[in-house]
Amino acid sequence: MAEVRAKFCEMNSEDERVCQENDGAFQSDAIPHGAPSPHFQRIGAAELTIRYVSMQDQHVASRDAYMSDDAYMSDIAQKIDRYEFARDDLRCLSLAVSPYDVLVVGGNNVAALSELVQQNAAILGHKLKIALMCDSLPLWRAHAIAAGFDDVYDVATTDPAEAVARMRGMWTRYESRIQLGSCKEREDRALNAIAKLQKLNLRERVILLAMLESKGQYVGFSDLCSIMELRVGSFSIGRLQVLVSSLRKKLHRDVKIVACPPEGYRIIST
Repeated sequence: MAEVRAKFCEMNSEDERVCQENDGAFQSDAIPHGAPSPHFQRIGAAELTIRYVSMQDQHVASRDAYMSDDAYMSDIAQKIDRYEFARDDLRCLSLAVSPYDVLVVGGNNVAALSELVQQNAAILGHKLKIALMCDSLPLWRAHAIAAGFDDVYDVATTDPAEAVARMRGMWTRYESRIQLGSCKEREDRALNAIAKLQKLNLRERVILLAMLESKGQYVGFSDLCSIMELRVGSFSIGRLQVLVSSLRKKLHRDVKIVACPPEGYRIIST
């Protein structure tokens, strides 16, 4: 019994020692609230171009009381273009001054923030938009995102390391969407040159794009069916013929789809 008690005491002592070591490690690694983590890199000047616009609203004093907007933004990125918002002067959003990838707007007035992004949607269409608040309520942040902002940071609760990670992750996804959008725009321009774009359905778009990529050469019937199968499932030559027959009615007058069995179809201009 004495041996069991001694073993139990030894185990407890070891547990206490490990806990003390862990506590000491956590304390030595502790980061003061609001200070940037030493384990992250700020966004570089060549990585993203960031423009910061301060609304200079009645809440700017409360934001500065915790950590000034400028100091917080400096913890996030190496280079920031800073502007102050003026209702009658929109140079703070202009691309003519200099191009930018990310727009950060500092302000707690949700109505003013919403008005800014909604009235300038054409300018800000391909920009990552982030609202910067202090001591914000969940409802405020929800309204800002619903108005068109992609994210909301709160200087009192969002650590700069977290802000950097969120901004980088969102920009990666944003850039992918922009590239996809640019690809679709190029396709639309090519299709619009030969057909009534607004009347084309998905199947017709796929067929026409395949023919355009062949640059005047015939595309085999079986090849077109295989392309369609990748997009819409099983597709027979009979269905292909029906689709092309309908598609011919949507082409411009000087464009024709020519069939040459067994080679396939091709597009020609008359």
